[in-house]
Amino acid sequence: MTDVEEAAEDARISQLYSMADKLAPADFVALVERLGADDAIVYGGMCTDKQMARAHFIVTALLDTDDQSLAESIEQRKELLKASVAAGGERGESCMLAAIESFTLNQEDPEKCSESTQTYDKVLQLLWEWDIVSEDGIRAWQGDERAARLLRVTTEGARALRERGEVFFDWLEHGEEK
Repeated sequence: MTDVEEAAEDARISQLYSMADKLAPADFVALVERLGADDAIVYGGMCTDKQMARAHFIVTALLDTDDQSLAESIEQRKELLKASVAAGGERGESCMLAAIESFTLNQEDPEKCSESTQTYDKVLQLLWEWDIVSEDGIRAWQGDERAARLLRVTTEGARALRERGEVFFDWLEHGEEK
């Protein structure tokens, strides 16, 4: 990432990042709420959807795939993610799924992006198993290829992740029988 791109991200992300390992889930959520999402800068542009910006801030601050897979990163921060989704209101699940979708598809390293895309069914499985998002929330995300349109997700990228979503639903329906 260039210095210009780094400067374009909202400063609240770095505040959340710096406190993530120091706070209990409830305290992390309180910090998220205190910082808010007014006048949010997302990928260098203004984002007026406060709930989507909030989810973007959380995911960008919490997930790191430099030295681990996306699934491992989510596992490491599952309690913070779960508390954040629970406090996210009516759109908490859908915005979090859109933000994770965007994080997956906008990784700088093409190999990491490809790896995360190819294993996205496992990511959905973990999000569901750890009660971070519900089956209904995943189904709603699955049915909306434009869920992350505000977060630089192309139709092509959205379709690739939804193909992996079909693998998740197949596992959910037939997993124990296989």
